[in-house]
Amino acid sequence: MTPTTAVEHRARPPASGRHGGVLAGARSRRAMLALAVVESGRLLRHPAVLAAAAFGAVLLWSSGRHIVPVLSRSDIATQIPVAPLAAAALLATNLARCELTATAPTTCTALPA
Repeated sequence: MTPTTAVEHRARPPASGRHGGVLAGARSRRAMLALAVVESGRLLRHPAVLAAAAFGAVLLWSSGRHIVPVLSRSDIATQIPVAPLAAAALLATNLARCELTATAPTTCTALPA
């Protein structure tokens, strides 16, 4: 077994400094924004989210047809149809996380820690 030694890389700039005129923080922000755009697009195209959006639109249309626009009733009538969409978004996000981290079929069957 050979002992490990620390090696300094002088050709590589430090992670927090400038590289090519762009700060490292700005590069990571751009990368994070690009990842967020791609992942939100995938989430919006998930079948559960699309079905819940259609179901929520039907609920919103059917609940608002015969209600007099009183604030207390209209408030509830607009919140309930959004609940299936929120549940579907959480479900699709959790399923995507399970697909990325699953090494065995039973990885995502337990509650997350």
